[in-house]
Amino acid sequence: MTCSDFKLWLVEKEFADTGATAGARTHMRNCADCRILYELDEELEACIRADLLMVEPPPGLLRKIEAGIRPATMKKAFHFPWNIAPALAVAALVMLFMNPFRGTDTSPGFRSMDQVSQVVLQDHLRQVPMSFAAAEVVDVEGWFAKVHNIAFTMPDLGKQGYTLVGGRKCELGKCDAVYLLYAKDGRRVSVFILPETDIKFPMTEGQSYGVQIAQSQVKLWKGNGQVHAMVI
Repeated sequence: MTCSDFKLWLVEKEFADTGATAGARTHMRNCADCRILYELDEELEACIRADLLMVEPPPGLLRKIEAGIRPATMKKAFHFPWNIAPALAVAALVMLFMNPFRGTDTSPGFRSMDQVSQVVLQDHLRQVPMSFAAAEVVDVEGWFAKVHNIAFTMPDLGKQGYTLVGGRKCELGKCDAVYLLYAKDGRRVSVFILPETDIKFPMTEGQSYGVQIAQSQVKLWKGNGQVHAMVI
């Protein structure tokens, strides 16, 4: 099984046969990247299951929706298999009632520590090329202000043994963020910096939070009107 085959299996693993599943597990034992991808997928599904809000629909609502669906009201040119339409309607309604993020708040931002941790880890693993190398830019804060109109304060990590390698602008969900790549003890260390207004869950100023995901650790802290997320 190749990495591409594994990714296809990961999307459809609930419906895969035992042979494909056995092949995927063998592939994971020999491929660290796909193993991390699998562990991330498992963590994400666990978070979704933990956050889903189950709500019982009002009596008779599902029956009324099913009764209101009529194939004759649609154009025949679509040739849609109308015998499955009631099931799709019921599934859509169930998702509506289970969705914990429904409501009027559609502003960009992160609503849980697990959510922001998953997103920054995914960007960290992508290893996108830097827009500049540390040796090329003396004033990193000035570079972001001039090129991307982003104002931020750099964390003082030099005393902790971190060496700046480069930086770029990145998008985390719908939020613009500063990305700084550091190195320490031969390891890549990613630091993401967002305005604190993009964080919709409570964080105490100056307190450090840690989230362990597979072999990676995400450290978060708030200060100077911004939130830092470090991936080690």
